[in-house]
Amino acid sequence: MEHLILALHISIALIGVVYTAFLLLKPSQRGIRLAYGFLAGTILSGVVLVIVHPAALTQFCQTGIAYSVLALLGIDGAKYRMAKA
Repeated sequence: MEHLILALHISIALIGVVYTAFLLLKPSQRGIRLAYGFLAGTILSGVVLVIVHPAALTQFCQTGIAYSVLALLGIDGAKYRMAKA
């Protein structure tokens, strides 16, 4: 079960990173909402992972914080580009 949740978590995060990078090239309001959805899905699945496997809390949190900051910077960049256009 833990491996399935981990695979889902990693998949959501990777898709979110790729999508956010695409969003920087072609920003849209719908795209920003979807990017927030990927971020929320990644955080939610990360919380489930920590509940299932609490010993890995430190490693998960460090990676999760880095991902969240990167995703939020990308979303903010897309918002900036939309406002500028």
